[in-house]
Amino acid sequence: MGGTRLPVVLSMGQKAERAYGKKNFMELYAVFSSPVLYRVVTRTGRDLGSLEQDFVDRLVEQMSSFLLGGRAWTAERVNHGDRIVIVREAPAGVKPSWGGFIPQLLGFELCQRMKRVLTESVRYPYVDARGMRHIEEKREDLGDLLQRSGHAVQVDGSVARWWTFAGGRVNHSLKYGFEVAEGWKVVADNFQLRIEGDGIGNESVRGTIARMSSSAFWEAPELRQAVLARLPGYRLSKFQDCLPERFALEVIENFLLDVAGTVRWLAALAPAEPAGAAVQ
Repeated sequence: MGGTRLPVVLSMGQKAERAYGKKNFMELYAVFSSPVLYRVVTRTGRDLGSLEQDFVDRLVEQMSSFLLGGRAWTAERVNHGDRIVIVREAPAGVKPSWGGFIPQLLGFELCQRMKRVLTESVRYPYVDARGMRHIEEKREDLGDLLQRSGHAVQVDGSVARWWTFAGGRVNHSLKYGFEVAEGWKVVADNFQLRIEGDGIGNESVRGTIARMSSSAFWEAPELRQAVLARLPGYRLSKFQDCLPERFALEVIENFLLDVAGTVRWLAALAPAEPAGAAVQ
């Protein structure tokens, strides 16, 4: 074979070609090859410009910031149905992610290494004084909490923060698990989950975490259907709209979630979880 790569030819068949004709095939090709644009508007409806689909798919609501029209904006909500991004002005000092140098979803191993940086006292020779001051501030803020055994959960009234440092796919899996099981509102990023709702407390949050540690929790058909129904309408491929709905949902599920990795991680933590550990 010598490593030769043969071209791939996809055909809809002669019947489809006779039905649609060459002209309509060209129109179909144009739809797939043309960039899809999203309008960017403020909450008051002021039109700011547009973004391409590929960039919009990397945005995280209430988290990602970008430059448009010479100003920094934070994405509040993405409406994939109407192809609209609703934004607000980004707080001063927030670095915009235009250019894609900040990944949308960081991996589990990288986030766990970042957690280790915050829980050790090493001074890195390759980090300058300003960088080390920033690390030390983060260590002072989170170090003690992250060093405790068990889950690093902080509860304040009806709001809980769970500092997982488990990466985007694990945290989004946990987000939908909480939302379906308890009806709580959850915002997830690569490092933490912010959980808000009625009935939140040390025991209720810890109890739901224990339930999510079991594969049986995630294998329940009704839970999977509820999770799939909540997935955002991300368009990850130009051809995604051609898929049957269940396969299109699987594409989004595989991109956004990691149920197997979530169960492995929670199961590994479970034996070390004494009553009341690491909960404030």
